[in-house]
Amino acid sequence: MRGIGSGLAAAIVLAAATAVAAEPEVRILRGRGSPPPRAVAESPPPVRAFAGERLWLLDEASGRLAACRLDRTSRVGEFRIRCAERRLAPKGS
Repeated sequence: MRGIGSGLAAAIVLAAATAVAAEPEVRILRGRGSPPPRAVAESPPPVRAFAGERLWLLDEASGRLAACRLDRTSRVGEFRIRCAERRLAPKGS
């Protein structure tokens, strides 16, 4: 029985040593380091555009939304752009 226990203990120690040897080395740097670089926050574009059958322009800074579409004219092959603009309700209302 002791032989099996000793063999099992040796196998566990050997497996642990193999696992430690497989791990990559860890580099430790001492001394004064530099602070990590600051993340640059990108400002959102002043107007965001969404397209589909109509073109939607959203200006979050001023709270305005414009919807534009192509309208046919009395001339063949000519179109004009018509837009309607509305003020958005404030957030949370």
